Amino acid sequence: MLKELTNVPLVIAAHGTRDPEGVAVCRALAERVRAKLPDTKLTMGFVELTEPSIPEAVAEALEGLEPKGETDAVVVPLMLATGGHVRIDIPEAIDEGRGEARVAYSAALLGSPLLDSAVRNRVVEALGEWRPQDTACVLVGRGSPVTESNAERYRMARTLMEETELRSIHPAFIQVSRPSVPEALNHAKATGVKQIVVAPHFLFPGKLRTWNLEQVAAWRENNPDVEVRVAEVIGDCDELAQLVVDRYLAELDAEGFGEGAPGFMSNLVLKDRDVLVVGGGVTGAGIALDAAARGLRTGIVEMGDWASGTSSWSSKLIHGGLRYLYQLNLALVHESLTERGRLLTTTAPHLVKAQPFLWP
Repeated sequence: MLKELTNVPLVIAAHGTRDPEGVAVCRALAERVRAKLPDTKLTMGFVELTEPSIPEAVAEALEGLEPKGETDAVVVPLMLATGGHVRIDIPEAIDEGRGEARVAYSAALLGSPLLDSAVRNRVVEALGEWRPQDTACVLVGRGSPVTESNAERYRMARTLMEETELRSIHPAFIQVSRPSVPEALNHAKATGVKQIVVAPHFLFPGKLRTWNLEQVAAWRENNPDVEVRVAEVIGDCDELAQLVVDRYLAELDAEGFGEGAPGFMSNLVLKDRDVLVVGGGVTGAGIALDAAARGLRTGIVEMGDWASGTSSWSSKLIHGGLRYLYQLNLALVHESLTERGRLLTTTAPHLVKAQPFLWP
């Protein structure tokens, strides 16, 4: 069934760069995607600076195919933001190359758990032996005149801090928007840390990475008392390749694929099937919710009580967010403690109980 779904050509629309390393990494990612879709004709085109162009890539993908009135090809923009290239340039290029064929155009890559995971992996690699609790992070985006693109960096920053236990995270932008990289580094230093990881939210090597490295180097010269490490760009990785696959399959209405369930149902074809989820923890509940939201008949079973067990990665503590007092985030702590109180007294008193601690 998967083979039947993936006989529609895929065109990856990338930005392009004069940096040979960036082009090589981009093409390596395309090969990783090709390995995940062995039955799919795949081409790649670029907005500028690199050949072939997007119209040429679309025409190549459609070569020899008769338009059938359905989706004849899918274009996935290899872009993080939703600026002019995504909204104007790529759609115009698709029209130029598609002829009479019907070509679907997927959403950009911004706002995905898979992308969050890829960035987190780069930060962890850069941390090395450093303790996250002693380290601040500057998350650098390109910057955009589109508000939601900039706001996405703040969402990602929050997610990254929660998942890595970094002391603080400070969003920054390389151009167009503020705060700038030097400003964010100053904010990070003001928290009292002596270790900072700068994490570029860029896909491939190119001028953005170069500008970021130059700005960090200049700041480092003026602040020798703080050690700064720069993480690598997202690059050729399995998370990014899977995200491209998910965007492609979502345009083909393949049930069980796409953003609703990255990493859980990305290899299942669930159309016209019932779903039974075994395990009522947070993962199982999320899968059941996603499947039900897709209109699938869904059941879920749990050997104990709902949420009676937790992942081995969890402390199993409903801590109420007290650690954020250090950052003077009083509103968040108040909200978390109020919710914890409800769990103790009303929602799940049979699962949650007070645990005393003795602090030396």
